[in-house]
Amino acid sequence: MSNIMTSEEWNKRGIEFRHYKEYEKALEAYDRAIAMSPRDSAGWGNKGNVFKELGRYEEALEMYDKAIKLNPDTRAWYYNKGITLYELGRYKEALKIYNKAIEINPKDAAAWNNRGNALDKLGKLKDAVKSYNESIDIRPGDFLAWHNKGFTLYDLGRYEEALEAYSKAVKINPRDADGWNNMAVILKKFGRDAEADEALRKSDEINPTRTERKVN
Repeated sequence: MSNIMTSEEWNKRGIEFRHYKEYEKALEAYDRAIAMSPRDSAGWGNKGNVFKELGRYEEALEMYDKAIKLNPDTRAWYYNKGITLYELGRYKEALKIYNKAIEINPKDAAAWNNRGNALDKLGKLKDAVKSYNESIDIRPGDFLAWHNKGFTLYDLGRYEEALEAYSKAVKINPRDADGWNNMAVILKKFGRDAEADEALRKSDEINPTRTERKVN
């Protein structure tokens, strides 16, 4: 039996190294996979994931573009490219890429959530709320979409709805310190001081270093 590893096995090895944050070893593994199967998008896309986690965003984009060119129907490459563009502040481009990921998989709750984040950054707040709602409809147990919806509703001045969204977020994830903090801000607006103080207490228990009281 041959001991020579296949490109698929090198990709799996790279994923293991990445999991343990051994990034240089992961990159070496992906390079081996690419050398063996340069037309397989997996090696390029996986290498992009490492660059993204290292904050080497331009290099990550280069890898995702190569992966997409080789396999334009893989949702993961668009999704991760969208995250990278968002981190670079290139929100319009991120929005277009998230739209493509959703086109491939309309039930991609994470892409709908991230699409909402990009729309929020672009000042399209009502559209952002609609995107968060799509995410919630698909995966109602994801606290992050509820939290992000609360953030945008607050900016729209829809405080009752924002409070409801944050209440959902902290019910799903009671360790959401920012969610408790932001609930307190809204409760203070409504003059519900005792409830606000309790929400702040819970926020401080989770994150005692917090000094500012504002919607995050």
